[in-house]
Amino acid sequence: MIFIPVIIVFLILGAYLKWLNDYGKPKNQKKEKRKADLKNALGDFRNQFDIKK
Repeated sequence: MIFIPVIIVFLILGAYLKWLNDYGKPKNQKKEKRKADLKNALGDFRNQFDIKK
C-alpha cells in the first residue's frame, strides 16, 4: 500500500524536473533558427552593397 503514494510522488517530481529543464529553452527552436538565418542573409545582402560603393 505504501508503493502507490511513492510512485505518485516520483511521477510528480519527474514532471516538475522536466518542466524546470525545459523552462529556459526557447519555445520554438526552428523559428529562432530561421530568424537568425534571415538576419545573417540580410547582413550579407547589405555587405554586398557596401563593397560596390
